[in-house]
Amino acid sequence: MLPAKNRLNSPKSLSVLKKEGKKISSSEFILVYKIKDGIFKLAIIVSKKVASRAVDRNRIKRLIAESLRSQQEFNGELVIIVKKNIADFKMVKVKEKLNLLLKKT
Repeated sequence: MLPAKNRLNSPKSLSVLKKEGKKISSSEFILVYKIKDGIFKLAIIVSKKVASRAVDRNRIKRLIAESLRSQQEFNGELVIIVKKNIADFKMVKVKEKLNLLLKKT
């Protein structure tokens, strides 16, 4: 789990970021980001359409958060929206997919 200072969890900041941020997508993720000076903030969104069980949604969030733990040199706010169920993916595969998207930013 990410520290509280690195979480982006207020609904107002999420809606502002969705409106003003830049979007990049792949078959698994949609990345919405806004580069800012300061601290790295992250929000991960996994809907019930992607994984109906809370256990699976939480596993997906943990996989993504752990794979981004080393990416904290990214300065800005980042929202990751999961498009399909990746609960069966291994950590290495999730890291690869996210690194490809982050290189495009």
